[in-house]
Amino acid sequence: MTPEQIRLVQNNFKSLIPVAQQASQLFYHKLFTLEPSIQDLFTNDPQKQQQKFMQMLHNIVDQLHLIDFVVPIMHELGVRHLAYQVQSHHHQLFKQTLVETISELQGNHFTPELAQSWTLAYDTIAFYMEQGAQKHKE
Repeated sequence: MTPEQIRLVQNNFKSLIPVAQQASQLFYHKLFTLEPSIQDLFTNDPQKQQQKFMQMLHNIVDQLHLIDFVVPIMHELGVRHLAYQVQSHHHQLFKQTLVETISELQGNHFTPELAQSWTLAYDTIAFYMEQGAQKHKE
């Protein structure tokens, strides 16, 4: 990701903070609609899961410009997701759902540049999560 793409994602995420609860509810609704079987992976209280999701996303996005700092966080997140039985192919669903959710919430303000930046941000997160999971398996 370029510094400009990181800045776009970080600034855009700040606009989602006031609607974080709505964003996380919409994200999970879209995810479970897109792939109903994935709902079986989520055994925690839905509200707590939604809060955890938004908090972790906030923590990572806020520090994307400090990639060396967040890589260990993403590695650990990947290890945790092994226990949840998250598979590599689920990341594509998560990415699609995240981008669609933000697009729906942002409307006309969600530009192609912003869509590309969020896609790259999620790809970065997923890459390091999968790397951490793989290292843990070895």
